[in-house]
Amino acid sequence: MQGAYSLHPERRNPNEPQPDGPLGPAPSYLSKEEKAVWRELAKNLIPGVAFRGDRLPFEALVRVASKMRHNWEHFKATDMAALISLSARFAMTPSDRTKVSVA
Repeated sequence: MQGAYSLHPERRNPNEPQPDGPLGPAPSYLSKEEKAVWRELAKNLIPGVAFRGDRLPFEALVRVASKMRHNWEHFKATDMAALISLSARFAMTPSDRTKVSVA
């Protein structure tokens, strides 16, 4: 254990929610292209980072990444900001990977 919890274990939330199952396959309503992006991004996730309860924000990441790949001419600066932010939340950037610790 490192960081704040090792110095102050009383700060740990004893009621912190626990993972609720695997992320699973892409929803059936996604397009063929979005499902391919889902599989690619899910394969690149660090094990233990995303679970069933994370499907909605992961879907948002997939849709933005798919727009970048398949609809670049309509990809805006706000889309890029969303892509970077969502990628960071799933530890998919170099600096964000350093913040992750999984059992």
